This record gives sequence, C-alpha cells and structure tokens, in this order.
Amino acid sequence: MNTIMALLRAIPLQYTALIAIALLITCPLFGKSKDDVVIMENRDRFTGDIKGLQFGELIFKSEYMKDSVHLDWKKVRTVQSTDTFIVSLSDGQRVTGYINKEIHSAETGKDFNIIAESSTVQVSPLEVIAVGQRENSFWNQLTGSVNYGFGFASGNKQANSSLAADVAFRTTNTLVQLATSSQFDSQTNAKNTNRITFDSQYARMLTNHWLAAGLFSLLL
Repeated sequence: MNTIMALLRAIPLQYTALIAIALLITCPLFGKSKDDVVIMENRDRFTGDIKGLQFGELIFKSEYMKDSVHLDWKKVRTVQSTDTFIVSLSDGQRVTGYINKEIHSAETGKDFNIIAESSTVQVSPLEVIAVGQRENSFWNQLTGSVNYGFGFASGNKQANSSLAADVAFRTTNTLVQLATSSQFDSQTNAKNTNRITFDSQYARMLTNHWLAAGLFSLLL
C-alpha cells in the first residue's frame, strides 16, 4: 500500500491539474425543462427530454428510463417542446428555435415547425436531417467527457495512470472542440515517463454549402 501511495505522489503536478480542470469543465449543468412530448403513430406517448436527432432516429430520455431510446423519425406523429434546438436541414440551412410537429398541417406536407426569433420555418420532416440541443447560456451549452484509469503491478512495482478529457461548444454556425490526454508510467529503477497530447478544432459555416475549419495538435 505504501508503494502505491508513493507512486501516486510521484505523478507530476501538471497531471493532477489536468484532472481538476477536466472535472471542472465537464461537470453536469442542467437547463432543460425535461417536459418534451413525443407521440408515435401507434399513439405511444413519451414525456421527458429530446436529446437530438441523427441518422433518422430521434433520441429521447425520460426519468423512468435507464438509457435513452432511439425512435424511428418517420413514425413520430407529433412533437412538442418548450426548449430551443439547432436544426440542420437537407439544403444545408441551420435554424435555431423552438420545434413542434403537429398533424393538423399535414395537408401541405410541411408539418414540422421551427419557431425562430423573427419568423417560423415550416418544412417536411424528411428535410430535417439533424437536431441538436441549444441551451440558453454558454456553460449549459458545453458538452464533454472525462475518462481516468490507474493500474499497478506488484511484481516490478510498475504503475500507470491515464487521463482523457474533451469538451465542445456548439452554436448554430460554429463548433469549438478541445481534447487532451495524458499517460504517466512509473517503474522501480527506471525513469518515469509522461506523455501529454492536446488537440483543438474550430469550424464555422460560411454559407449553407461552405465550411471553414482549422485544427491544432500538440504533443509534449
């Protein structure tokens, strides 16, 4: 036990700082109302939180569900939500606003509504290729994850510790993504090694069909 504690104390201070920063920027922040309503063609009704839409599946989570469910978008009858979302359309347009799908407007084929600040956009559900959550504040819009692992072998008193963290911020036209990882290894009668990587990505939609992006990577 004393050996393990000694090895833990040998982990560089900047590695510990990485863990603290990662935990800080990825701590859960809640801003969704969690009262979205989805009704399927067979009249099944779900109340909870719309997580998003991708690959033709509406991702939905209720408090009574252990995991999110993936609903066939073509079989969704109505959608009601009081939260804002970023909606990507098949023509390349991205619109931010409240969303709803009501069967009463089906005679036009455009029964999916995106209620923006200045106007309401009506489209066919088949024109909607992606839906992402849009929070009201900067901190609530952040998404990310942290993974940490530690291993120890008593035979040669070897210890290794690894950390990976990422955070992303999305708006209607912009994506900023940061990721970092660190690998620390310690062994008796051998030099400690520490490898740190940092990756960043920035992308911005210039028009419906043109995207500007930049990447930066660092290895220490």
